[in-house]
Amino acid sequence: MQQDIKAERARLAVLDAERDAELAKLRTFENQQAEAARAVYAASFAVTSKESELVDLRARHAALGLEIAAGLASLEDNLHALYLLGADNGLEGVLSPGGRADKMRVEGYLAQLRASRVDALNRLRVAREDNIRVQHDIEFALEELTRMQLVAESEQASLDGLRVEHEKVVNALEARHSAGEAKVRQMTKDQNSLERTLQKLEQAVAQAEAEARDLAEKKQREAEAAERRQEEETQKRAEQARQA
Repeated sequence: MQQDIKAERARLAVLDAERDAELAKLRTFENQQAEAARAVYAASFAVTSKESELVDLRARHAALGLEIAAGLASLEDNLHALYLLGADNGLEGVLSPGGRADKMRVEGYLAQLRASRVDALNRLRVAREDNIRVQHDIEFALEELTRMQLVAESEQASLDGLRVEHEKVVNALEARHSAGEAKVRQMTKDQNSLERTLQKLEQAVAQAEAEARDLAEKKQREAEAAERRQEEETQKRAEQARQA
């Protein structure tokens, strides 16, 4: 019985070690889950930054568009003024030697407007290129975020499944451990009961042995007494025979 109890306790120790190992694995999976959540958060933050940058570039693009529109309107106004100037002086007046100063002034003004227009268009082109680049970056970041979210969701589902499985294993280990403890308690109880029964039997045997010794001693005393009586009777008869 003692050996059985020791074996059960050793088995319980093994179950405890297995349960601790399963719990350690569970903590490792939880750490991996937290790391995946941090990666998703970082990707979301990067996309938010890109979206903010895109908003700024769109605002810049709109401002440049307004600036170019204003420049084009001014160019149209100046062309209209040139038309009026030519209408007032006549085409011959603008092109005549006497109208040379007006012509140079108008051409210089037109050159300035053209340069402003080219500069504005260049800035608009740069803004559009930046806008396209950022849009590509945003699309790439969104694709990366979607991929990471899918991976994170897959990992989350896998981790949830593993957590459920490990909880089942831990619960099974706990149940086996509890059953083992109950078995050990029952075996200990049975051992105690057997020890009490054995003690009672030993007491009964000791009592029976004592009674047997008492009975043997009593019989021996009775036999000795009978033998003495017999001797006394024999001596008495012999004495009576001599007297006769």
